[in-house]
Amino acid sequence: MNMPPIYTADCIARVKDRFVVIERLTEPKGFAFPGGKQDPDEILSETIVREFPEETGLSVAIQGVIGAFADLDRDPRGWYVTTLFYGTATGTAKAEQGKTRVHLFTESEIADRLPRFVLGHDKLWAKYLAHYS
Repeated sequence: MNMPPIYTADCIARVKDRFVVIERLTEPKGFAFPGGKQDPDEILSETIVREFPEETGLSVAIQGVIGAFADLDRDPRGWYVTTLFYGTATGTAKAEQGKTRVHLFTESEIADRLPRFVLGHDKLWAKYLAHYS
């Protein structure tokens, strides 16, 4: 691939016994964990603290980092390298108009929907479960 990577941050966050999941209404459509692209001069923890409320209406408190994911085929839009954080979310969920729906799913509800997760977020979930559940 002859293009530089685009750096992003994603976060698996709990609200009590549920997990915050967005449903992407734009391509690629499907379920994902909240996150987004890093802005210039921004560290990735700042990216997730900014992006999480934009997509969900919720605030997030980061508890740690699970890892970085750089698969070339993870995202059809280009080479997106993501750092996956985990944490807790608070507030009132509010979708990003025309872009997302916000869901609070249990582990089993996520498992039932895993085939509909996009952008490699099914692999992010598997890594989370392997280390933090």
